[in-house]
Amino acid sequence: MAKKQKRSQQSFNLERGNQPTAVPSPSTRTINKVAFYFGDTHKKYSIDSTKDKTQKARLADVIHLCSQLTREELQQRDRHSNGAPEKIPVTSLTITSLPRIITPDVQNVYSMRFTNNHRLIGIFRENLFVVLFVDYKLKLYNHGS
Repeated sequence: MAKKQKRSQQSFNLERGNQPTAVPSPSTRTINKVAFYFGDTHKKYSIDSTKDKTQKARLADVIHLCSQLTREELQQRDRHSNGAPEKIPVTSLTITSLPRIITPDVQNVYSMRFTNNHRLIGIFRENLFVVLFVDYKLKLYNHGS
């Protein structure tokens, strides 16, 4: 019977190059660009509520675009351009079961266009955009004529 050969396990030495090894201070670790959080997204209005890969790709493109900007830069964009946040009163939402994160003191949510007919709806916590709904059908609030 032939002996089994042992696989050699290679360890990798991942070098950091010229990067400093010290941990940066909390003040230098601040992220100034817009970031997105999908952990509180409504089950019926999530990324998975469509199978259309083109829509998902456009969503990824807008997330990438917005992530290159600070919140101030993002809010200066024309409201009809992709990624620009538009303030929507909470009372304008047509959904009756609001997430718990929308407490009575929250007056407005923001809608971000990622195509002409699709929106991300959420709230800002400083530069973090907490996505509550991915609206693929423009049904969560009146969009006007």
